[in-house]
Order: sequence, then structure tokens, then C-alpha cells
Amino acid sequence: MALPREMIDEILCRVPVRYVLRCRSVCKDWCSLIDSTAFVKKHLKTSRDRNTGAGLMIAKLGGGEQKFYLASLDSLDEDSAAVVKIRDPLKTLLCDAEYVGACNGFMCVLKNMGRDVFVLNPVLRKFKKVASAPPEFPSSSEWKDRFSFGFGYDEVNDDYKLQNQSLDTDSKRSK
Repeated sequence: MALPREMIDEILCRVPVRYVLRCRSVCKDWCSLIDSTAFVKKHLKTSRDRNTGAGLMIAKLGGGEQKFYLASLDSLDEDSAAVVKIRDPLKTLLCDAEYVGACNGFMCVLKNMGRDVFVLNPVLRKFKKVASAPPEFPSSSEWKDRFSFGFGYDEVNDDYKLQNQSLDTDSKRSK
């Protein structure tokens, strides 16, 4: 006797992401369900409502090599926290990157002196280059004090946004 698809959907929405990803290999129907936009949104909403699934990325500097770890905030209260070491290709991407922000499990970083913008999902170990600045765009060292970046989700348009804000240098100095 097979479970109804709606029941499978409800069960999987309550399972942590790392285990849901393993469930993709159970069968084609489960893979199709888990990959659907509706399921992704429902899983995210369920995680937020239950205040679970939040993660924390930890960078360890020193010894000539940067190391990156992903930890579940839920597990930090336990005696043995679930910490996963982030390996390549994300490790290489994160080295010397400038952090912009994080939202719904995605991170936004700047690379190559701020010329390249990447959005990454550390849990899925995937990333995508979303923009590159033209050659005439000032390098990071020139605009760091003049611009501020933000990354977030726009519910009205159902899209993620990267925004830069020009800072007034005179008002910045007076504060």
C-alpha cells in the first residue's frame, strides 16, 4: 500500500534539508516532488514556522589556510553539534570573498576585488555567478567606503535581490 503524495509531501516538509536531499534518490516521484518550486517554498515556510533548519557558517583563519564549516543552530544546544566541513568548490569560492548577506539559506559574496557576484547554497554545495562588473567599474578598494550592499528576498516579486547603496561620505564621517 502506497502513501498518498500529499502525505509524503507533509512528512518530507518536516525533515531537515540534508536528509530531504538524500530522499531525492528514493524514486522519480520523490525526486520530482522535492525539486518542485512549490515543495521548496513549503519546506522553507515549515522550517521558518518551526524555527528549525537555520544554519551558521563558521570560518577558521590561521595556519595559512582558511577552513569553512556549516553548523545547524539547532544542534548547538546539544552535546555534539552537527558540524560539516565545507570543501571545494565552495571552499575556493569562499576564500578571500567579501560577505554581502544571507537569506533563506542562500549567501551572497563578492569575489575578485568586488567585480564578481556569487550566490551560493552551502547545504547543496552549489553556487552561481550572477553578475560581473565591467572593466571600468572601480575596484573594491576604491568603492568600499562609498557603497554598501544588501541581499534579500522580495516577497512581492518572488525573487532575490542584490542592491547597492551609495553612502554619503560626509554624513558617514560625522557619525
